[in-house]
Amino acid sequence: MEILISEIDIMKYTFINQAENAELTFFFREKELSQNFTQKKRRGKYFTIALNLSADQLVILDGNEIVFQSGTLIPLFTNQSFEFQEPQKIIAWQYNCEFYNGMGVDLLNSELSSSLLENRIISLDPSNSKKIGSIATMFLDEFSGTNNAERDMLEILLRQLIVIVYRLAREQHLNGQESIEERNELISRYNKMVEIHFKEHHQVLFYADKLHKSPKTLSNLFLLYNYRSPILVIHERIIKEAKKLFYYTDKSAKEIAYELGFQEQAHFSRFFKNHTDQSPTHYKKSFLYFENGKN
Repeated sequence: MEILISEIDIMKYTFINQAENAELTFFFREKELSQNFTQKKRRGKYFTIALNLSADQLVILDGNEIVFQSGTLIPLFTNQSFEFQEPQKIIAWQYNCEFYNGMGVDLLNSELSSSLLENRIISLDPSNSKKIGSIATMFLDEFSGTNNAERDMLEILLRQLIVIVYRLAREQHLNGQESIEERNELISRYNKMVEIHFKEHHQVLFYADKLHKSPKTLSNLFLLYNYRSPILVIHERIIKEAKKLFYYTDKSAKEIAYELGFQEQAHFSRFFKNHTDQSPTHYKKSFLYFENGKN
């Protein structure tokens, strides 16, 4: 792979759009490249595409050792922890949700799949190795130019990279996995199940088991489709029902809590306030006051 830069150079470039909180970082043989999911400030923040430029090395992925072969790629998700044995021998692109949202939802819907990319080592043939080498060189040129890096150009380059990664993953790992339409159907089935069971089952694990998927797979799938997280789907449905019961019935907060599957009113009250910034009592009073004010 030809990348026009000195072997001794070590670089890390970051683009940040503060207004949108959009961020992209390009690593070239940096000494530090890891993501610790246990650290709250790092949680759920970055997607990473890493390329091994040198000899085989180990990557510790969610506590498991995986051989990262020379001249291969690995996509890494926001909810994964990883640490490379020799990060200074790796090129990586790291970006957050706010950055790729600007690239358009269609790319995510048509070009990415967590079930296809998760924990996959992707091999590069000479042609695609040359293409990615050119993309890396253009990233370096864009960041190291006399003017500030342009987001439009970075988006174009990242889009090209993602398309190559996805296409190679399809060729190497698809092996009869479900189609995009089937994955859309999976999300639809999840939503329908939540509609039926949200009062009794508040955890993603219940629905994941019914769908024969892991909670992490569902979470990755929803995230890459720019959809609300599986747990948020459940929580929002509970809140919607709670508000309806408060508004249309005379039931107490305790009665509504039990109806919605909460064993303790205090737990329900905390849950309601976390999602609405109002306690159940204040919520009830707020619309009663509004109605009385109109009369």
